[in-house]
Amino acid sequence: RKLVENLIIPDDEKKSVETPRVTRARVLLIDEVDVFFNKEFYGSCYSPAATLRHVAINKLIDYIWENRKSFLRLGVVQQSNEYKACCNALKGWDALLNEAIKNMLNDVRTFESHGYQVKQDSICYNVRYGYKTLFAYYHEHEQKKISDESFKNNISLSFRIGNFSYAEIPKTFYCIMG
Repeated sequence: RKLVENLIIPDDEKKSVETPRVTRARVLLIDEVDVFFNKEFYGSCYSPAATLRHVAINKLIDYIWENRKSFLRLGVVQQSNEYKACCNALKGWDALLNEAIKNMLNDVRTFESHGYQVKQDSICYNVRYGYKTLFAYYHEHEQKKISDESFKNNISLSFRIGNFSYAEIPKTFYCIMG
C-alpha cells in the first residue's frame, strides 16, 4: 500500500531505512474452519486499497458532496477548478483519478442505502463500503453526529491495488492448523 501511495503522491521527506529481514516459516492458524471454507470467504477475493490524502483531494470530494443533488457527471467534474487542482497534485494519474470520481459519483447517490450506524464518533460496520462510507461521514458530520477531527481523518481517495483469492492464501504457508 505504501509503495502505491508514495508512487502517486511522493513523500520526499520520508526516508525509508532498509533493515535486513530474517525469513521464517509461516504458520496459518484458522480459528473457525467452517467460516474459512464458506463460499462467501474462501470463494472470494481480498482487495487491498491504497489511501491518498491531500488538500486538493479534500476540496474535490467537498465539491462532489456539495453538488450531489445536481446529479454530477464526470465531464462536469472535470471542468471544475477542484478537479484541475487534483490533477496537478496527482500528476500523470488522471485516469486513476477519473475512475475514483466515477465510483464517488455513484456512491454519493446511494450512500444512505447501506445501513451504517454512528458509534463513538465513527461510521460503524464490519466492512467499509467504498465511497459510501466517505459520504456517510459527510452526511453525519453535517448532522453534527461526527466530530471535525473524525470527519477529517476519513476524507481520502481509495484505489484498489490488487485482488488476492482467499483460496490462494493457504498455499503461501509452511503449515496450516485449525
